[in-house]
Amino acid sequence: MADQDIEKASIDSKERLKALREERSSVIERNKELLKKQNSDTGLIKKGLRDGAKSIPELAKETGLKSDLILYYISAMKKYGEVTEEGHSGRYFRYSLVDKKRPSKK
Repeated sequence: MADQDIEKASIDSKERLKALREERSSVIERNKELLKKQNSDTGLIKKGLRDGAKSIPELAKETGLKSDLILYYISAMKKYGEVTEEGHSGRYFRYSLVDKKRPSKK
Protein backbone atom coordinates (compact mmCIF):
# COMPACT_ATOMS: atom_id res chain seq x y z
CA MET A 1 0.00 0.00 0.00
CA ALA A 2 2.81 2.44 0.81
CA ASP A 3 4.39 1.90 -2.61
CA GLN A 4 1.13 2.90 -4.32
CA ASP A 5 0.95 6.09 -2.23
CA ILE A 6 4.52 7.01 -3.16
CA GLU A 7 3.83 6.37 -6.85
CA LYS A 8 0.62 8.45 -6.74
CA ALA A 9 2.43 11.31 -4.98
CA SER A 10 5.17 11.17 -7.62
CA ILE A 11 2.60 11.36 -10.45
CA ASP A 12 0.77 14.24 -8.72
CA SER A 13 4.04 16.08 -8.29
CA LYS A 14 4.94 15.64 -11.97
CA GLU A 15 1.51 16.88 -13.04
CA ARG A 16 1.79 19.94 -10.81
CA LEU A 17 5.25 20.75 -12.22
CA LYS A 18 3.95 20.38 -15.77
CA ALA A 19 1.02 22.70 -15.01
CA LEU A 20 3.35 25.23 -13.39
CA ARG A 21 5.68 25.19 -16.42
CA GLU A 22 2.73 25.79 -18.74
CA GLU A 23 1.36 28.54 -16.53
CA ARG A 24 4.71 30.35 -16.44
CA SER A 25 5.83 29.66 -20.00
CA SER A 26 5.29 33.26 -21.11
CA VAL A 27 7.44 34.56 -18.23
CA ILE A 28 10.15 32.01 -18.99
CA GLU A 29 10.17 32.97 -22.69
CA ARG A 30 10.28 36.69 -21.87
CA ASN A 31 13.23 36.14 -19.54
CA LYS A 32 15.04 34.12 -22.21
CA GLU A 33 14.62 37.02 -24.64
CA LEU A 34 15.84 39.54 -22.06
CA LEU A 35 18.92 37.41 -21.41
CA LYS A 36 19.64 37.20 -25.15
CA LYS A 37 19.39 41.01 -25.39
CA GLN A 38 21.65 41.48 -22.37
CA ASN A 39 24.26 39.10 -23.78
CA SER A 40 24.11 40.88 -27.13
CA ASP A 41 24.48 44.32 -25.52
CA THR A 42 27.39 43.31 -23.29
CA GLY A 43 29.00 41.64 -26.30
CA LEU A 44 28.82 44.92 -28.21
CA ILE A 45 30.36 46.78 -25.26
CA LYS A 46 33.19 44.24 -24.93
CA LYS A 47 33.82 44.41 -28.67
CA GLY A 48 34.05 48.20 -28.41
CA LEU A 49 36.55 47.94 -25.58
CA ARG A 50 38.83 45.44 -27.35
CA ASP A 51 40.56 48.29 -29.20
CA GLY A 52 41.34 50.09 -25.94
CA ALA A 53 39.83 52.23 -23.22
CA LYS A 54 36.71 54.24 -24.05
CA SER A 55 34.29 56.54 -22.27
CA ILE A 56 30.54 55.92 -22.00
CA PRO A 57 29.72 58.48 -24.75
CA GLU A 58 32.31 56.89 -27.05
CA LEU A 59 30.82 53.44 -26.45
CA ALA A 60 27.30 54.79 -27.02
CA LYS A 61 28.32 56.27 -30.35
CA GLU A 62 30.14 53.10 -31.41
CA THR A 63 27.52 50.56 -30.29
CA GLY A 64 24.30 52.48 -30.87
CA LEU A 65 23.18 51.71 -27.30
CA LYS A 66 21.89 54.39 -24.94
CA SER A 67 24.42 55.87 -22.51
CA ASP A 68 22.40 54.99 -19.42
CA LEU A 69 22.17 51.35 -20.51
CA ILE A 70 25.92 51.22 -21.15
CA LEU A 71 26.61 52.75 -17.74
CA TYR A 72 24.37 50.10 -16.16
CA TYR A 73 26.25 47.29 -17.88
CA ILE A 74 29.67 48.84 -17.24
CA SER A 75 28.83 49.13 -13.53
CA ALA A 76 27.94 45.43 -13.38
CA MET A 77 30.98 44.46 -15.44
CA LYS A 78 33.19 46.52 -13.14
CA LYS A 79 31.66 44.90 -10.06
CA TYR A 80 32.47 41.44 -11.44
CA GLY A 81 35.99 42.32 -12.52
CA GLU A 82 35.43 42.38 -16.28
CA VAL A 83 36.28 46.07 -16.79
CA THR A 84 38.33 48.67 -14.97
CA GLU A 85 38.63 52.45 -15.00
CA GLU A 86 41.55 53.75 -17.06
CA GLY A 87 41.74 57.45 -16.25
CA HIS A 88 39.63 60.25 -17.69
CA SER A 89 38.67 61.67 -21.04
CA GLY A 90 37.53 65.19 -20.29
CA ARG A 91 34.89 64.78 -17.62
CA TYR A 92 34.23 61.10 -18.35
CA PHE A 93 35.93 58.00 -16.99
CA ARG A 94 37.45 55.68 -19.55
CA TYR A 95 36.92 51.95 -19.19
CA SER A 96 38.89 49.01 -20.50
CA LEU A 97 38.59 45.24 -20.41
CA VAL A 98 40.47 43.47 -17.65
CA ASP A 99 43.16 41.11 -18.89
CA LYS A 100 41.97 37.79 -17.45
CA LYS A 101 45.53 36.45 -17.57
CA ARG A 102 46.78 39.05 -15.09
CA PRO A 103 45.34 39.51 -11.58
CA SER A 104 43.27 42.70 -11.34
CA LYS A 105 44.43 45.64 -9.25
CA LYS A 106 42.33 46.43 -6.20
